Amino acid sequence: MKGYTPDGRIHMPELPWRVVQEGDRVELRAPKPGYLRDLPPPGARVGPKDACGVLEVLGRAHRLRIPEGAAGFLAPARPDGIVLARTPVAFDEPVLLLEAGAEAE
Repeated sequence: MKGYTPDGRIHMPELPWRVVQEGDRVELRAPKPGYLRDLPPPGARVGPKDACGVLEVLGRAHRLRIPEGAAGFLAPARPDGIVLARTPVAFDEPVLLLEAGAEAE
């Protein structure tokens, strides 16, 4: 989602998602503990350097970016598929899956 700015702020600290690949499974994991919000909808295509959610850490919002070499269609990592509007996450907790079908740009 090129140019996606979840809450409209132009200048915001940024963090890259932690990417873990196990076989064909590519997970986006929380880079720090905090509250996750403003995720793109399931099925959205993302690629390197795309904005993909916001992580609130100790009351400060950080825009999350897809790191180089990662691309795909988003799917929830939780088996029940539930993603809350403001979800608490722990460090390295799986949040999203990148499904094949989108090549890295």
